Amino acid sequence: MPCLTCGEQVRLFPRYILSKAQKTSPGVFFCPNSNCDDRIIQTEKVRDGNKTRYREITDEEECPSCGTTFDPSDGNAGYGKYTCRNGHKNDIQETLQREDEKPTFEYFAYQYRVRGGDKKFKELDDKDKRKLREVSKLLEETWDDLVIPSQKIAEGDETYGLLNYNYTKYNELFTPRHLLTYGTLFKRALEIKDQNIAEFLITAISTSLEYNSKLCKWHYGNNKGMNVFERKRYIPKSQPVEGNPLNREKNTVALKNFFEKVYAAKEYCQHPFEKVKENGNVNEYPIQGEAVSENRLKDIKCKTSEKLDEGDDTVDYIITDPPYFDNIQYSELSEFFYVWLRECLKDEYDEFTPEHVPSSREIVANDTVNKDEEFFINSLSNVFSECYRVLKEDGEMVFTYHHTSSDAWTAIISALVNSGFTVTGAYPVLSELPNNPAIGDLNNTEYDIIITANKEEVDGETTLQELKQTLYFDVQDWLEEERQAHRNLSVADLGVVPRGRCLYHFSKYHPDIYHEEEQVNVEEALQAADDVISQVLESIVDLPSSVDPISRAFVGHLNRVEDGTGTETFDELRKHLMPHNLNVEDLEDERLIKGSRENKQPVRPEERAEYISEKLQRNGNIKDIDKIQYLYHLFMTDQDVAEYLRRWKNDDLDQLADKIGEITGDEAYSQMMNLTLPSY
Repeated sequence: MPCLTCGEQVRLFPRYILSKAQKTSPGVFFCPNSNCDDRIIQTEKVRDGNKTRYREITDEEECPSCGTTFDPSDGNAGYGKYTCRNGHKNDIQETLQREDEKPTFEYFAYQYRVRGGDKKFKELDDKDKRKLREVSKLLEETWDDLVIPSQKIAEGDETYGLLNYNYTKYNELFTPRHLLTYGTLFKRALEIKDQNIAEFLITAISTSLEYNSKLCKWHYGNNKGMNVFERKRYIPKSQPVEGNPLNREKNTVALKNFFEKVYAAKEYCQHPFEKVKENGNVNEYPIQGEAVSENRLKDIKCKTSEKLDEGDDTVDYIITDPPYFDNIQYSELSEFFYVWLRECLKDEYDEFTPEHVPSSREIVANDTVNKDEEFFINSLSNVFSECYRVLKEDGEMVFTYHHTSSDAWTAIISALVNSGFTVTGAYPVLSELPNNPAIGDLNNTEYDIIITANKEEVDGETTLQELKQTLYFDVQDWLEEERQAHRNLSVADLGVVPRGRCLYHFSKYHPDIYHEEEQVNVEEALQAADDVISQVLESIVDLPSSVDPISRAFVGHLNRVEDGTGTETFDELRKHLMPHNLNVEDLEDERLIKGSRENKQPVRPEERAEYISEKLQRNGNIKDIDKIQYLYHLFMTDQDVAEYLRRWKNDDLDQLADKIGEITGDEAYSQMMNLTLPSY
């Protein structure tokens, strides 16, 4: 793209590394000098004791061909920005918007496998470039005969990422070679006379799209292309990878791999089994005499669950998986596949008649389409009310939930109690992909919570204080049980799990829970539950209620760090902040924590002194922790604390200072607060 400042054409490289060095393969990187004659560079073997290994790529490499010295890990693009050779830094999205252009790409390297089995990299030669031109020409000539979608990308909370890069149609998310390949594959599948087999092939082909698009990036550590939705979002790439779905390697992008997954699914239908984790191993146990077959199927319907066809009190169990509030925009993401499937199936199924995925009644929170928290709660309440209607008196509803946001939990609780359900249990189970990047980025926990609910009715009422007391002892006992049953649960995960237990007590007495003769709403009850969880987990039971949430959360972080390893990871800290309805960014904005994603640490008073002083000068929002840390800084540097002690000192601040002194083992916190007037 052209630099907005000087007009120079810039090729964007997030990094110049193609492959990290492995035991049996060299590190490979790319020379940034466009005039270089041989830009593919690989590390050599070095002696390591009695063995030899391939040298790691360093932060200062020299191209053996042209002599250019550079850091292969330091590209000219990242975090939505790019820098031209003249040093001008600009925004990628802004550049595309001003130029009114879509991203344009050029091939710069291939990975291939030689006959001996080793993977190699090469630059494009004249033969490769000629083939690319032939592909583009053939695509243009055969376009009307191929199965290629033409739908425009509609506005939404997730699709805005594509629209901001000036992508307007879904077919623009694929290279010419991909369009020619998939247009032909779908066409061939439709030519098969057996409709059932054709649809299984269409299923396999469409699933492989996720690994073959301009939205896929290259993972230089694992030497493979990543999938489009690794973070459950549309994220345009400045350096995509073009996978070859026709390769025979059975790798992540290969169509053969996806066909075999469909085949394995059909084998499972004929010979189902259960997986059980035993002594660290996962064992399969066949289910004798069982099969998943069409004659066992009661019904499948593609419709909203806000109106069920079943009669009252006729269903034994309801097992469902409700949407996670605003976590995932299901219809917007599924459009990526739907537009292709529609081209194949619109003449066979009414469900594929619409141009786009029907989403008017989709139950999510989505600002772009004016679906707010109220819409989410009301719509989900409609579903749960129908579930309540059709469920037998001794029936059970079971569902899983996977979110840490207080708003999301408020929504699910509101929908449940509005429908008349009582929560009877909540159980943690390991998510299917605990290390998936989506878990950290989408505000999730590493554990799903399976919630059970029924029509149990409890007469009587309770107060908020009684509820908190019951919760406190209940959560303490329950957490100990969970620690015994799930020894790999971190303290942070345990902070999320007890919410289900809190749901039980709230739904049991709702709406007859009172505080000062007023009925307690969902938000108040949830806040009380979070306070209890926070107290149990952090053992901070002495802080006055007047202490602001930021200060309370920081003291909790300080307590865990001082009592443990000295640091917390981003994910651990985020989960601990959940009861305070805060994000890690809230503490970072106040400059209370520092460090990398894997190493979050509290910031010392002396490091924040200047920042707090600036807040005082502009009459900013001074937190309780600001007061303590600024007084500590003045006290430790022998400066006059009189003015601020007169202004701030009270019993609650005394208790906060004492708590921090207790955690850190520093008596100065108590000493500075106990100065007498003459000492001022």
